Amino acid sequence: MKTQNLSTKLLVLTTFMIILFMIGVRAEQVQAFDQTDEKPSPMVGLAKGQTARLNVVNIGDPNSDSCQVQMTFYDNEGKQLALDVQKIDPGVATFLDLSYNDVGDPHIRVQIRSRVKVLIGDPTICLSSLEVFDDETGKTTLFIGNPNLK
Repeated sequence: MKTQNLSTKLLVLTTFMIILFMIGVRAEQVQAFDQTDEKPSPMVGLAKGQTARLNVVNIGDPNSDSCQVQMTFYDNEGKQLALDVQKIDPGVATFLDLSYNDVGDPHIRVQIRSRVKVLIGDPTICLSSLEVFDDETGKTTLFIGNPNLK
């Protein structure tokens, strides 16, 4: 009886090991889309009394090259609302603001998105974030960026 029980356990263990091996052999590496020279944001809402700010910083060391970036805001139909191109030296940041007053209907909130495109330079050292803040208080009400920066 013990021999039969041990044989059953070995058969189950062997079958399990073969299944794990086959899963490992067939597993494919999956990589998320990341075109590092373009940094789009998701759609966000902008209401009366708010401003959206697109920030970009060059985190390169002082001996690295500058980067040139194009910062753009779009509406929900893809219409360009604001555009700016800036050269950013290492350790320097820049931003582009979009006020609700510049684009909004006073009776509804608008949906916007942003995009940063690195035109010249190393895209890995140009980091971007998007924030929405209250015009009156300056308080940030929304922040989209990478919380895992070192």
